[in-house]
Amino acid sequence: LSIARFAVPYFFCISGYYWGQKIRRGVQIVEVSSNMFRRMITVYGFWMFAYLLIDRLYVAYLEYRSKPVNPDMLASLSVLQHPVLLIHGGTAHHLWFLLALLCALVISSFFVVYKQINLLLACSIALYVTAVLARTYSQTPMGFSLHLGSHPLDSRDGPFFGTLLFVTGYLLSAHTPRPRWAY
Repeated sequence: LSIARFAVPYFFCISGYYWGQKIRRGVQIVEVSSNMFRRMITVYGFWMFAYLLIDRLYVAYLEYRSKPVNPDMLASLSVLQHPVLLIHGGTAHHLWFLLALLCALVISSFFVVYKQINLLLACSIALYVTAVLARTYSQTPMGFSLHLGSHPLDSRDGPFFGTLLFVTGYLLSAHTPRPRWAY
């Protein structure tokens, strides 16, 4: 059992919970969402630039030393030629969760502004089922693969898995914890 596997789902759920707590305290949805979006896009942009710079410097060093360049190092640079790769985490594939959180935030904000919570829950479940069928069950008769143009999409990225977890956190924010929940 790897306890680390709970980190990303917890991150999505707790983000939705705190987002919901602010909204329920009376802060305007657009204000809360735009502040969160701005912070997340800043963090994402910083790390995309940092990985691009680090990879570019490393490739330059290898070229200077006349050593072969690992094709994986060039993957982060290919984002410049293929912007669709930004969906996959940009210059570092492990940044996918930041984009997934941004997608979950935008989708949730839209439905909450229009007070369509049941539709939000249905949409997030549909995205999750799509993700499972396009990833885990993609090789089965009921599965399928997703593409954006000629690029295959990993259903872990974007709104697919993270939205349901974010919405779960938002829905939990409506409840006040009670001591009896501990037993």
